[in-house]
Amino acid sequence: MRVWIIGLAVAGVVIAIVLGLLGRSQTVAEADLCTSVGYLQSDIAALKNVDVNAVSKGSVQTTINSIQADWTEVRNDAKHVVKLDKRQLEDAWNEYASAIKSIPETATAGDAINAIKQHTQTLTTTVQQTVGDLDCSSS
Repeated sequence: MRVWIIGLAVAGVVIAIVLGLLGRSQTVAEADLCTSVGYLQSDIAALKNVDVNAVSKGSVQTTINSIQADWTEVRNDAKHVVKLDKRQLEDAWNEYASAIKSIPETATAGDAINAIKQHTQTLTTTVQQTVGDLDCSSS
């Protein structure tokens, strides 16, 4: 009888430790996602706030490249957060990526920004709505 009690106590401790580690890992995953979303939002804001009459195509392309790199981090970090609608994020990104690909090579920087303006807003809104339940205040 005593062996059973000790066995149950040990099992309880092991379960508590595992649950604690899983909870901590979820917290770390959420913090990582908050950080990567912050970078994405910062680069999107830079693109949205650019003066279309004074920006070069190269500068716009550099910012778009940064947004794409940020997205890769958001996607990777989102995989580890249980309570997210990852499909909604992917759909918004796919729409955005499609808009970027449809910009003609001959487009001016201003035309390129204007061509993706609505898609940029949609991506921003979707990301904010999707991660809105996370506490990103400390990131």
